[in-house]
Order: sequence, then structure tokens, then C-alpha cells
Amino acid sequence: MKSVGVIGWNGKFNYGDDVMHVVLLDYLSKYFDGEVAYKVVADKNSLPDYDAVFRNKLSISAVKGLDKMMKIPLLRRLIARLFLYPIFLRDIDVLVIGGGKIIVSAIGAQNLIVLINSLKKRNPNAVILGYGLSLGPFVSSEHESKSRELLKLFDYMMLRDRRSFETAVQLADNETRKHLTYSADPALNFGSLYSGKRGAKDKTGRLGIALRRGYESDAFLGSLVTVINNWLSENRDNSVTLFNFCTFDSVKQDDRPLSLKLKGKLAAEYCSRTDVIDYRGNLIEFSDSLLGCALLISVRLHASVLAYTLNIPFVMISYDEKCLDFAREISLKRQYLFLYQDITQGDDVLIKAVADLSMTDLTKNTISVKPLSDVKKPLLDSLLNTSKYLDS
Repeated sequence: MKSVGVIGWNGKFNYGDDVMHVVLLDYLSKYFDGEVAYKVVADKNSLPDYDAVFRNKLSISAVKGLDKMMKIPLLRRLIARLFLYPIFLRDIDVLVIGGGKIIVSAIGAQNLIVLINSLKKRNPNAVILGYGLSLGPFVSSEHESKSRELLKLFDYMMLRDRRSFETAVQLADNETRKHLTYSADPALNFGSLYSGKRGAKDKTGRLGIALRRGYESDAFLGSLVTVINNWLSENRDNSVTLFNFCTFDSVKQDDRPLSLKLKGKLAAEYCSRTDVIDYRGNLIEFSDSLLGCALLISVRLHASVLAYTLNIPFVMISYDEKCLDFAREISLKRQYLFLYQDITQGDDVLIKAVADLSMTDLTKNTISVKPLSDVKKPLLDSLLNTSKYLDS
């Protein structure tokens, strides 16, 4: 029985991070033929519903009450150094770090260095894998230097976009470069796991919107109100759904207050035709709801990734370099890609993009020039390539 530790943005009621997480577990469970036990550094009460995704029961250990404890600054480091590293992750054979935007700061990199060194002292043969990671951009040479130190400790690292891969290559020494690979975002392979209704719902009149907490200027929300008004006024059967991709109890991350704020700006006649759906751990139910959309306006990165994966036409509003990274990976057509700051200066361009998509044949790939099979091939190749490290 293999013991695998997983550390990242797992178990925070974040749909995108949980999708990447289950794609990893699906691969490892098949690779080890079910003979694997996972130790996930996350709160036991906020893990995804694994039974909704996997036919076979997974062996998962997590930490009950971890979220509350980690909110206390003085406790956070003590819990990590005195419990998570030396006790909870004791004697694991493989440590997987990822996926997501994890290696960006000196503090974050140092914490991972301490973790890996602590593990290697107890088990020198432990394998350290980086999975679906973004790297940078770095705001100072200190962050860059500490990240360079961290890279040397990985046996194998999968970077989820070409910018991150090129950054890692520049930082790494010759030996480290041999173990770096470009892999594409792991969420791109969720379709192979998804066993939902796959488009059985009527998609003709529902507009989906996925917001992100922190990007909520009055001008931006005003633009969305105009788009919603136009959509609902075109047809009495049209509706709008606000999708909260992250409902983790955090002032900076919880999308729910933002969705309610947007809905509160709508006229009463349109509120009744606008609903809100929260992600609370069931990936299949949430995906089924997404598939009921004729098209999606996405601020959240993984709203765009999953829309592309599940063949839902979408307009991307980029708030971060990682969004632009993904847009480049799939060759997203320029008329469906906007910077957040662009939308805050006027709503005409967004209205035009939504109108353009709503008039197209929604059964065809209209937003990208790259098919999904081509985009996710580096991911599948990278996962297969982990075998040489898992078998060592």
C-alpha cells in the first residue's frame, strides 16, 4: 500500500482546485491499482464529495477543524511545523504539491522547503512531485531566489502553462531542468471523470456568470447589470445563474457576497429570473448546473477552463496573468477575451461578445482554434511520465 501526501489549495470549497485534485487522485489510484492511501493537508469537513466522482471508495485522511485553526496567525506555523509536517505526513512515500498558483512568494517557498527537508530526513527515498503548478510572476528578487532554491528539491515538476514552464527553466540549474515539464492545466482532463448529464438540460436561454471576490468595482458590476438586463429583456424565457465557484469562508475568497451584491442591483422583475448556485463539494452536481448554460461569462480562471473542457461557449474576463496564460494555451479568440480593467470602462464590448456568442451554433467550438484533445495532450503525457519517478 502506497502512502501519498497531497498539499495545495485542496479542501477549500473551490471548484477549480477540487477538479484538479480529483484528476490527480484518479490517475494515482489507477496507477497503484487502488493500493494507495492519501493524506490530504486540508480540513476534513471541506473536502470534495469523492463518492460523487469515484466508483470505488478512496482511502482519504484529512484534519478535522484545520480551517479554523489555520485562521489564527500564531497557530498556523506551529500546526505546520509541529503537527502537519512531522506527524500527519510521517512516513509517506510520495508528496504531491499542487495544483495551482502556489510558488509565488518567498514565505510560501520557504514553508515548502521546510516541509520537504523534514520529510526527506525521515524518508530519504520519498518522491517529491509538483503537479499542475503555476510559477510566478515574482514581485522581487527575494521571492525569485527562494523559489529557485525550492525547485532543486523536486524530483519532477509539471507546470500548467508555458510562461511558468519558461520561468522555471530560467531559474533552474542544468540538473533541475531535466525534471521540469510543461503539462497544461490538470482540470482539462475532468471530462474523462465527469459522469453527469452531459448536456441533457435545455441550454437555450440560460446565461451563466462566474465572479471572483475582489473584482467588484461599481463600474464592472454596472456593466454586468446592463448585460443581464439585455439578456433577460430579449426573451421572457431567458434566465441568469450566478455561479459561486468558491464558497470557502474567507473574506478574500468567498464569492457568495459578491453574487448577492450583483443580484441586489437588478430590477425586481429580473431578480426572480436570476438564481445563485453555490459550490459546496459536489463536483458532479455543480458541473450539471454549468452544462445547463447556453454560455458563460467567467472571471474565475477555472470557470473558463471547465467551460472549455465541457464545451460551453464562454467570455473570459482576465484578472491575473494565469488567465492570460490559459487563453494563450487554447488560442482563445480575441473577441472573447477581456481584461478586467477594460470592462470597468464601458459595457459595450461585453454586450457585443455575449450577443455574438448567443447567435452562433452552440454545438460547435466557436471560441478557440485549438481542440481539447490537442490542448490536454501535454497533460496526459506528463502524467504518464510520472511512472519513472513513482516506480523508483
